[in-house]
Amino acid sequence: MRVLSVITNAGFAALVATVVVACGGGDGSGDGADAGGTGPDGQAPEGLSAISLEPENPTLVVEDGERASQAFSAIGEFDDGTTEDLTGEVQFSVSTSALGSFSGSTLETRSQQGGKGQATARIGGVQGSTDVTVRFVASYDDPESDLPDDPGRVFDGAAEDDDLAPQVVYPAPGVLVPPNLEDLEVHFIPPDDGELFELSFQSETTDVTVYTDCALEVGDGCIYAPQQEVWRGVAGSNRDGSVTLGVRATDGDGEAAGAAEPQDIAFTDDDIQGAIYYWTTSVGGSDRTTAIVRFDFAGNQDAPEPFITEDQIPSDQVNNSCVGCHALSPEGERMFTAVDGGLDGRTLLTDVRTGEPLVEFDSTPNNAFASWSPDGEQFVGVFGNDSYSCDDENGNGDENGNDEDCGFIGYDLNVFDGATGEHTGTIDVGGDEDNPSHHPDWAPSGNQMVFGRVLGAPRSNGSLATARQAAIGLIEREDEDADWSEPVFLTDPDEGENTFFPTFSPESDLIAYNRSSCDSGSNDDECNAHDDENATLFVIQPDEDAEPVRLDRANEPGILDAERDEIMNSFPKWTPFTFERTGEFGSRIYWMSFSSDRSYGLRDTSTLLWMTAVDPGAAIAGQDPSTPAFAIPFQALESENHTAQWTETSVIIE
Repeated sequence: MRVLSVITNAGFAALVATVVVACGGGDGSGDGADAGGTGPDGQAPEGLSAISLEPENPTLVVEDGERASQAFSAIGEFDDGTTEDLTGEVQFSVSTSALGSFSGSTLETRSQQGGKGQATARIGGVQGSTDVTVRFVASYDDPESDLPDDPGRVFDGAAEDDDLAPQVVYPAPGVLVPPNLEDLEVHFIPPDDGELFELSFQSETTDVTVYTDCALEVGDGCIYAPQQEVWRGVAGSNRDGSVTLGVRATDGDGEAAGAAEPQDIAFTDDDIQGAIYYWTTSVGGSDRTTAIVRFDFAGNQDAPEPFITEDQIPSDQVNNSCVGCHALSPEGERMFTAVDGGLDGRTLLTDVRTGEPLVEFDSTPNNAFASWSPDGEQFVGVFGNDSYSCDDENGNGDENGNDEDCGFIGYDLNVFDGATGEHTGTIDVGGDEDNPSHHPDWAPSGNQMVFGRVLGAPRSNGSLATARQAAIGLIEREDEDADWSEPVFLTDPDEGENTFFPTFSPESDLIAYNRSSCDSGSNDDECNAHDDENATLFVIQPDEDAEPVRLDRANEPGILDAERDEIMNSFPKWTPFTFERTGEFGSRIYWMSFSSDRSYGLRDTSTLLWMTAVDPGAAIAGQDPSTPAFAIPFQALESENHTAQWTETSVIIE
């Protein structure tokens, strides 16, 4: 496990909310120095100063599932300049069990993947190591394709013809993915005469070839979804590295073949595991049924499962309700959900362990957006719908909703008890009816909070979801017993601009947010804080003098979006861990999920959840810290999906 740091709040290690993400080498890729060690481990001979291994830096080849083996000799070097064969006296081990294990002095590889590591011989306090490369070589026929016998021979000796070159349209070149993603599809547009295709994954540790005949044809192109054994062989062999993806096409007679422009796919050293909770407009194929659904990366799910639906709302209060904005406590045991039937901000507090409400639905003050404290004991919320009116027949206050009995408290940051939903206090940040606060986010450090401040631009129906021309404010405190500071503002948008949806990184050193722009005289549906067509991702440090950094690579449109003027990238959310990008200490990355309506290759989709990796060091240096994004798998492609909440581990419903 290579977690550099975790949000260190009490209980956080128990759960991941919107997406449960945990770091750790998957498929036996642990980093223990003694992985696979065998043999004696006695006292070092007197005068032994060093050990060298022979052969030095060997490369082993695992081909078509056949294990490879290598016998090593350990040569001891002594202070007097003499050498001695110590093979039978030392203990041998391999740095990662993903490469294989030792039996005596012989390293035997795994059969289904390659990689890099070190073989070590040790006796007493003296040891020596040498690098080991295991190259995974395999050829696969797509089981969904109708292929000729030995399709590789069709490509052998074929003359290169640029007219037969396919075009890869997904994934984006240079994409970075976790090794356990498993469902990264390859989309390509074939040439007019293309009938047979060869996909290759090449690196120092990999030589994998797949043959297909466009078994999955979508629109004008082909989609190849790697079989599990293909993906695990490629990804497992290239943790902390990358492969070059190649796609070739032939007309089937083998006389000529064309090759797409090669591109790299990179892999992190760590897996992503756990559960993701996100908002969707489609559940189980139903039409426009809103819900919060979840998917457990560490489990055996094939598809996300509904978690919060209209079934949790009393039938006499459904009122065409939208199960909408949600917030998961850091330890993943409680969830806040806003349920709107006319933008009224009714609230549902749920015990994630049981799936049952903590308190009666709509018995707590109205909220539209919320964020939990690091200990999960409180949440901060906002509600600023100035057109909301209460139901006088139920004695719920006056017609404008300006009564606490009506559920309306005010336009500042309101704090609530996480177990009961009771209002426990208000943080005065200067909000009022014309300048309400919105989109609060409580930092993992516990001593900072960021929020939006509407600067007076009109809102459709008074909803904070359609707030325009908002600035991003920051408040701080010395400790949990101290008062919050006066707000400072990190952004100052002009008329026709909007900054919104701020959210803290795992170590509280960056804030991700959205910025959009429009004509200053545009209508309320443009430049808003919900679904603006040109919402763009930025990060900024939590400092009044910090400069924003645009996430250019993450914001990049899909390859087939060339004719579109605007792409929406919105609702950023971080996973809760700091990961290592590579095995090198200090190479930090954060994962960020967001919603985008860009093209998902050849797929016909609406708005999906995407992911990018962010290098915090690059962001602090003022450089684009992001990587090209990939679509999170398993989503319903016909729905709109937003606001992925992540948690450390998945809480199982009892």
